[in-house]
Amino acid sequence: MENAPKLRSDRLNLVVAACAIAISLASFYVAYLQADAEEKQVKASTWPFLQLSSSNYDVTSEKEAISLKIENAGVGPAMMHGFSMTYKDTVSQNAYDILAACCLPEGETKRWLTAPESREQAGFIVTSSTSRRIIPVQDVVTVVAFDKTEKNLDFWNRVNNERWRVKARSCYCSLLEDCYLTNFEADPLPVKQCPAVKDYWAVEIPEQ
Repeated sequence: MENAPKLRSDRLNLVVAACAIAISLASFYVAYLQADAEEKQVKASTWPFLQLSSSNYDVTSEKEAISLKIENAGVGPAMMHGFSMTYKDTVSQNAYDILAACCLPEGETKRWLTAPESREQAGFIVTSSTSRRIIPVQDVVTVVAFDKTEKNLDFWNRVNNERWRVKARSCYCSLLEDCYLTNFEADPLPVKQCPAVKDYWAVEIPEQ
């Protein structure tokens, strides 16, 4: 019976130690959940989302004009690492290559699109760089645009008919270096890092 108080004391110490461990584990788990929630909140507040739009009318100038534009519709800046388009068998980062593949007059080469002597027949074509640039929230990058005129009517109509067959892909990252590969149709695919532009089309992006 002399050992009974000691036994009760040891058992009490064991219970106290177990409770302390349980409280520590619970505190650690709560801290983990809080940190995880804060991380998700920060990611959500810096999340970029690129959208691609194709249009044949400029509401600002109220003119018929073909344009292909990228807009950052997210809540954080987008670091754009690359942009690639495809039309049938042609894959390129250059809008002129796509226009040449789809819509050149018979017998002409890509130079026809920019040559001074054919500028009026093609129209004044505006293009922008789509690689290694930051797109702020709600900002728009014009990939290619040109007005419809009496002199470029045939070319303009050809592009207008074929622009729906042009597909595009881009890879971009948030300020936290969370990166996404998009085909502008399905949900962006999270990737560890942006692949080389030449490999964009080898990556399978699940449909919605």
